[in-house]
Amino acid sequence: MDLQQLINEYRRRAGDTAVPPFVSDDDLAPIAAEAEQEACVRARLLYDDASPGVATYPITAGQAIVTLDASVDRITEASFLPASGGRRRELELTGLDYMQDQCDWTARTSSRPGYLAHYDVSKARIWPTPSVAGTLYLSVYRMPLWPIEDLDDEPEIAATHHMGLVDWILYRVFSRVDMELYDPQRAELAIKEFTDRFGERPSADVRRRQRERRRVTTRPYTG
Repeated sequence: MDLQQLINEYRRRAGDTAVPPFVSDDDLAPIAAEAEQEACVRARLLYDDASPGVATYPITAGQAIVTLDASVDRITEASFLPASGGRRRELELTGLDYMQDQCDWTARTSSRPGYLAHYDVSKARIWPTPSVAGTLYLSVYRMPLWPIEDLDDEPEIAATHHMGLVDWILYRVFSRVDMELYDPQRAELAIKEFTDRFGERPSADVRRRQRERRRVTTRPYTG
């Protein structure tokens, strides 16, 4: 479904068919984009292990900190390939606390780093710090790379999920107390339908802990 079809389905279900309608297309477009973002937060619908700048990052010698693309939500796998070639080395995902427990952790370098910590929304740290240039490869769950804006834009998530986005649009419209369509009961039903399809929204703390993967790392570093 493209944005026009999503809006048409919203109007049919909401009864917002007057001319002009209660909610314009221009007002509905950002809500539709928000719906796709929300679905991805809840259900991790977009897996990516190939997009340049999202799943691959050039690393210079001595670079420990990686600034991640804003779309990256959670890293599931990581590996490092030296620029000189050879075989990729898998990086174990761990918490920054594990790295900080190591002796001389900030000064330690290696041509074969062994760990990656996704310690901030937009930052990851490789440890030990790579002593050679190379490429960091990631597998991630991410947010959409572009918003739904034009009427012929289609959500990036799979088509099977598109109809569920209408539930979010209905929820947001029915929740606006300044609108003619304000209806808390219909809003509650719409968010229930959305949650049944995509799950509960994890709290910020849960997302942080999932991202940082704080746990005891048992595999010894063998750089």
